[in-house]
Amino acid sequence: QHPRTMTRNTSREQRHTTATLVKSLATHRTPTVNHQSWGLFTCPWSAVEDARIVTGRSEVRRLKTSSRYYTLNNRWGPARAMTHCNIGVLTSPFMRAALVIDVDPTAVTTTPIRPARFYNNFKDGYFSRLLRPEMSSTWIVPTRDPEGLSSAVELRDTLLDPNR
Repeated sequence: QHPRTMTRNTSREQRHTTATLVKSLATHRTPTVNHQSWGLFTCPWSAVEDARIVTGRSEVRRLKTSSRYYTLNNRWGPARAMTHCNIGVLTSPFMRAALVIDVDPTAVTTTPIRPARFYNNFKDGYFSRLLRPEMSSTWIVPTRDPEGLSSAVELRDTLLDPNR
C-alpha cells in the first residue's frame, strides 16, 4: 500500500515499516549535480580544517557570486562560465547567513553525485554541455540560526584547543 493512501485504520507497525521503506529508497538514490542537496555529506572532525559562520551582507554576497563557489541548486540553472559543479557548496540565492567549513576532500564521504547535461540550443556553438561534479574543499551551508550555530562552532574550537 502506498504511504499516501494509508487510512487511519492501518496498524502502527505497518505505517512504520512503510515509512522505513520510503526513507531507505530516498537514501539510495543517486542525485545529479543540480540536486546535490538531496545527498548525505559526512566529514570526521579530524578532517575539518576550519569552521566559521558568515553573516555579513558583503561576505554572503561574495560567497553566492564568486566563481570559486559556482554550484547549482534546485531552482537555478548553471552559469555560462561553469565547467564543473562544486559538491558540498549548497549556496542559495536568498541566504542571509552561512556555515562555511574548510575540509580535507579526501577524508569526506558523500552520496555519489552524477553529472548532468544542460541544453543551451547552440549558444556558444554547442547544443548541450555536461557538468561534472567536483568535490569542493570548502563546504557552504545556508543557516537560519547563525547565533546558535556560532556557539556550537565556538564550543568545538574550545574542545579542540582547551588553552583558548
